[in-house]
Amino acid sequence: MSKRKETEKHWYETVQSYTEQLVSIRSVSPGTGEILVVERVLALLCAGGIRHTYTEHGLDALEHDPYGRQNAYAFLRGKSSETIVLLGHIDTVDTKDYGPLEKWALSPDELAHRRDRLIQRKDETEDTADWMFGRGTADMKSGVAVNIALMRRMAELAQREQLPLSIVFLATPDEENESAGVLQAVQYLLRLREQYGLHYIGAINTDFTTALYPGDPHHYAFLGTVGKLLPSFLCIGRESHVGTPFNGLDANLLAAELISDLSMNDELCDRLPGQITAPPVTLHAADLKTRYDVQIPFITYFYLNVLTFTTGPDALLERLRQRTITVINHLLQRIDAAEERWSTASGVRQGVTQRQARVGTVLSYAELYRETVQHVGKERVDADLKTEWERWSSNIDAILSTCCANSRCPKGCCSNDCVRASRSTIGAKRIFSISL
Repeated sequence: MSKRKETEKHWYETVQSYTEQLVSIRSVSPGTGEILVVERVLALLCAGGIRHTYTEHGLDALEHDPYGRQNAYAFLRGKSSETIVLLGHIDTVDTKDYGPLEKWALSPDELAHRRDRLIQRKDETEDTADWMFGRGTADMKSGVAVNIALMRRMAELAQREQLPLSIVFLATPDEENESAGVLQAVQYLLRLREQYGLHYIGAINTDFTTALYPGDPHHYAFLGTVGKLLPSFLCIGRESHVGTPFNGLDANLLAAELISDLSMNDELCDRLPGQITAPPVTLHAADLKTRYDVQIPFITYFYLNVLTFTTGPDALLERLRQRTITVINHLLQRIDAAEERWSTASGVRQGVTQRQARVGTVLSYAELYRETVQHVGKERVDADLKTEWERWSSNIDAILSTCCANSRCPKGCCSNDCVRASRSTIGAKRIFSISL
């Protein structure tokens, strides 16, 4: 075997071993298992007596984290202040989707023995013999394992004073949830820059990449970043009995119409020369009914995953506002027409005054906040928001509407779109207010 082949084999086996060790630790986010993984990461970084080689290494606690989670970090000061950041996350999504195989979800070897039960849609052009199974193998504990191996190699160069530039290693929790780990990591990077006079020239995120088409033989490294926005919609309709549906508004119908227009819509994709983002998709949708009854659901919410190259929150919100206005108008016109036909068919039109058309209104969260302040006063609104926010703070992951950071939000937590549909009847005039 040639020297190069031996080196490749050594690297492969090393990264495989690190990956298996990290995968074996359950680290579903959010949870305390993430602590165990970062502790193992730090142990692997320092194994073999190289702990003293690092300029800094350790665990950085996330501020105000209810689970006590930490980032693992290591820093090597090289000959130059120019610095590369090796970045990865150690948390995963849940393992329930493994079904009857869940008890082996953290054991690549056990899952390999059951590969036929795992591979249900096999592409005949793919060779699966060297696939590694297990929660987090691809996303992204193998990427963290690569970074550990690279950092240890850089430490060897630093020992011989041959490291040409500086390297920072970071392994963070909570990527699958609210990105608390990387937000904390930013503060650490700022401190390092100030303390050591560093000049950050780039970050390498070793998360997984996929084939662009079936049978694609290429492996890709992408330059730049993809943004993610998570606009949330709250749809509040009007309650009514199922026997009199035209007296209410089914919030699920409103949400369904919006989802039909927005999800998988390539008109909402960002484009650059030769590249296009994946289209938006919903990540969650539900009404707030907790039991069976014959009342129309009148509160529904959903949130939409939107990937971006250049589109910012304000531009996306305005684009969604315009599409929502169009969808709502079409829906209400359709309901008006259906009611007209139904009234004629059922004979209930006799003696009924002319019905007014339903009207839709679209509001952003900021506009909804301002209107509420005008009605009940800023002091009460802020006090109620503070009380509600504190009520959820210890269990934020169960909150019904996901929020994104926005400096203009009065709570400091929400840049999302809220869709509200309400109905009031004043004599024969009926007004539907639907707010974005």
